[in-house]
Amino acid sequence: MITPASSPVRRALILAAGMGRRLMPLTATRPKCLLEIDGRPLLNQLLYALRSLGVDEWVIVVGYRRELIQTEVPAYKLSPRSLEWVVNREYRSTNTLASVATAAHKLRGEPFLLLNGDLWIQPHALEPLIRSPHRNAMLVDRTIRLDAEAMKVVLDSRGRVCRLGKKLPIAASSGESIGAYRFDTDGGTRFLDAVVTRATAGDTQAFYEGALDDLAAHGMRPAAVDVLPGSWAEIDDAHDLARAKALSCEHFRATGS
Repeated sequence: MITPASSPVRRALILAAGMGRRLMPLTATRPKCLLEIDGRPLLNQLLYALRSLGVDEWVIVVGYRRELIQTEVPAYKLSPRSLEWVVNREYRSTNTLASVATAAHKLRGEPFLLLNGDLWIQPHALEPLIRSPHRNAMLVDRTIRLDAEAMKVVLDSRGRVCRLGKKLPIAASSGESIGAYRFDTDGGTRFLDAVVTRATAGDTQAFYEGALDDLAAHGMRPAAVDVLPGSWAEIDDAHDLARAKALSCEHFRATGS
């Protein structure tokens, strides 16, 4: 039984439409977000973290093997205040920008979180983003070793994100965005409008972070909230999955839970 804390933001958009090609054959019959870390599906862990922190209105974008996700989530018995499904039917040929655009109509007019469904994260590591006093913010790991696949960020002198993207030079980057974002009502509207504009123009194979990068160039710079090292993992390939399992074991040894 979860006794959720109060939260300044109650709504979350979770992206879980992708095929997880780099995790084949593990994802041949099961979507990436349902792969297990120590016997617990990634999506279960993420939704549990949200529910325990008072974020209990969920919009989940599905695509690949969506019937499995739509069957499993109610079985977690997390009792969200609301659960809405949005289907990205073009999941085979599109990327995360298209998934956000598909769900945009569910999110306007209120603050919300945006989270990638392949994110393994401990609840205590997600809490600083939810409680952040900043109007718009994102979780950033400034300790991790960056590589070509990292969603790199550049910070200005105030600790705000002024650039965001995978193609940024590693030497000029300040850290990695882990795929967890918070928007207030105005910032969320600007972000959704930018995403829909790009999608309408045919930029459907892009990441939604491209829209955030454009907005940062025009003055909407989210605060970088430091995430605890070792408390998260983005699951893109078998190496990431092994890392998440190792981190989970370390957490259990340290806390017993």
